[in-house]
Amino acid sequence: MTEVAPSTVQKAVASLREEGRLYTVPGQGSFVSRD
Repeated sequence: MTEVAPSTVQKAVASLREEGRLYTVPGQGSFVSRD
């Protein structure tokens, strides 16, 4: 497995959220949008 810096993952998740490709449900996790 390749090591990835936590800041890189945080930036990627933030970018996906901004694009509407990812959403988070508190207490459940993050999910990929259908559209």
